[in-house]
Formats: sequence, structure tokens, C-alpha cells
Amino acid sequence: MTLNDDCPTEVVCFHAQQGVEKYIKALLTLLDIDSPKSHDLGELLKLLPQDKNIPLTIHEAEELTDYAVSARYPDDNELISILEATQVCEIAKRVSSAVRTYLPR
Repeated sequence: MTLNDDCPTEVVCFHAQQGVEKYIKALLTLLDIDSPKSHDLGELLKLLPQDKNIPLTIHEAEELTDYAVSARYPDDNELISILEATQVCEIAKRVSSAVRTYLPR
């Protein structure tokens, strides 16, 4: 993925986090597991059964979770680099692909 220099990286990271959150919550729903009203991806990951392998480390989950709120208030935070936003998008793609393997076709 290539992001331009004028890309609003905080918005990209926010939406990537939201996508990961929604995919995990969709899988929880499919498995009939209640999900809390939370943006904490680590908390959501812990609810998944061990046989559902989602390629998201706890460290990545914590980093992504920060974007759920902090990226919405960019004036209060450090700028997010193009590289960091690209890496976040790659994580989101990886999670999306993994969760899709469990969803009915």
C-alpha cells in the first residue's frame, strides 16, 4: 500500500483500528460470544477461542487500540508517519484476511 505525503494518517489509523475491531466483533458474534462495548482489541482477542488464530499480537492490539481515540484528536498527539500508517494498514489487512476464513461464504 502506498500512502501520499499529504495523507491524513491519523484518519487512516483510526479507520484501520475500527476495521480490525469490527472484524473481531463479527467473528465473536458468529461464534455466539458476547462482545463488550469496548475498543480494546486485546480484550476482544482474549474472548476468542484458541482454535481461532488471528494474526494480531497483544503488542499490535495495544498499539491499534490507541488509535481508537487518540487519532480522532490529532492536535493533542504526535504526528503519525506515513510508514506507521502503512504498517497499521498492513496489520488490518492481515486480520481481515484471517477473520474472513472463518466467515460463512
